[in-house]
Amino acid sequence: MSILLVNGLWLYAVLTGVIGRQRLQYDLWGHSVNMAARLEAASEPDHLCVREDVAQKIQGHFPDVFTFLPAKVANLKGAA
Repeated sequence: MSILLVNGLWLYAVLTGVIGRQRLQYDLWGHSVNMAARLEAASEPDHLCVREDVAQKIQGHFPDVFTFLPAKVANLKGAA
C-alpha cells in the first residue's frame, strides 16, 4: 500500500477557536485556510504547493535542502 500526500501552504493570519459544548474541537478560519485548501487542490501528489514568496523564504533559511519548481497553477480564486 502506498500513500500519496498532497499539501498546500499559505502564510497569513488566521482566526482560531474552540467550538462545541460537550465535544470540544479546535478549528481555524479565514482567508489563509481557504487559500491553503485551494493550493492543496492544485498540488500534485507528493509535492507541496506554496506561494513564490514563501518558497524564497524557505530557500533562504534552508539552502540546498528543498527544490522549488514553477507551479502549473496560474491563478487561484481569492489570491491577490
